[in-house]
Amino acid sequence: SREKITQKFWEERDSYTNFLPRVSGSFTYTRLDRVPVVSFPSPVPPFTPIEAAFGDENMYTLTFTLSQPVFTGGRLANIWRGKQEETKIAETALEIDKTHVAMQVVEAYYSILKSSRLLANAQTLKNQRASHLADVKKFFDAGLATKADILKTEVALAEAEQKVIEAENAVNLARANFKTLLNLPPDAEPAIEDSLEAKKDTKTLDEWKKLAAVGRRELSELDQVESTLKYARKVVNSSYYPQVFFLANWKDERGTSLSLNKWYQSWSGVVSAELDIWNWHSTRKKLNAINSQISQISAQRQQMYSAISLETTSAYLDFSAAWNRTTVSEKAVEDAKENVRVTGLLFKEGMATTTDMLDAQSALFNAQSGYFQALYDYQVAYYRLLKASGGLLGSR
Repeated sequence: SREKITQKFWEERDSYTNFLPRVSGSFTYTRLDRVPVVSFPSPVPPFTPIEAAFGDENMYTLTFTLSQPVFTGGRLANIWRGKQEETKIAETALEIDKTHVAMQVVEAYYSILKSSRLLANAQTLKNQRASHLADVKKFFDAGLATKADILKTEVALAEAEQKVIEAENAVNLARANFKTLLNLPPDAEPAIEDSLEAKKDTKTLDEWKKLAAVGRRELSELDQVESTLKYARKVVNSSYYPQVFFLANWKDERGTSLSLNKWYQSWSGVVSAELDIWNWHSTRKKLNAINSQISQISAQRQQMYSAISLETTSAYLDFSAAWNRTTVSEKAVEDAKENVRVTGLLFKEGMATTTDMLDAQSALFNAQSGYFQALYDYQVAYYRLLKASGGLLGSR
């Protein structure tokens, strides 16, 4: 995309040179098989025809020409303005690409945070299982637990260890993806700051839609494409006007009829005007084609507005649902923690079984996992809503 901007920049600079005078030069050498002569009758007796050389066998011509457009019906100016719009289109396309990449980076960033939290949660479950296994073995030695309780707890501990392995793999994959997006070396360790704060956004759906209507760069791109087409229409329309140019020629020649044995210099100035009188309505057909393209842009703009509105609505609903999930899951974590505490006390008093304790720990693990999922999904959903409204990298 950056190279596209560079390309369009130089094309725009090149089109500007059409306003400036141009100088060209040429040199020709001609060798004749015989010297051209002119024969005319003698006015006196014996009336023998007189022949005179009309050149030389070797002819040399050196020419310099300066050309300057005087009036083109706005053709050159509109070509230049059209190239300027094409540069803006390339710049807008780069901003759109930046937005997509930025969203990918955001998703990868929060993927690291989420997977790290899930890893810590899995390690907590593993530690709880190991601690409970030690308690069960003490109870077994005291005759208060069975061998089945030990085996059941060992199986649960093995499952927790497997969850830790899976979570570690997820963290490593998330970090690798993040470094790939940022084009970082494999051994780089980017600093990742975590934040568990979730703030409810107060803007309504209609407000987000209004932001999207003025902030999405895709709409700017359509406006710029339409502007380019309008300049192209003016370029074609210039064919109805005469194209006026000024030409200045300087010539140095030898061996021609004007200079047989010496160099002869001359100059001339020319003002030329050219106008298409009849071209089988070619200009009108080109104008009709461009007008059709402009009409297509108008239809595309309406479709774009509808698509952006739908995308914004979807992102807003996902954002709202993610917020609700964080509230519900936070309450579930509090209840699950209390359940583990109470079940632990009951187990030590012999009023709860190993199964009850393992179930309570699993419930807490699932509740915390759900909370972290909801929390980071909420953060990502907020940035997706910003992207949908055109605010991820600033307004248009």
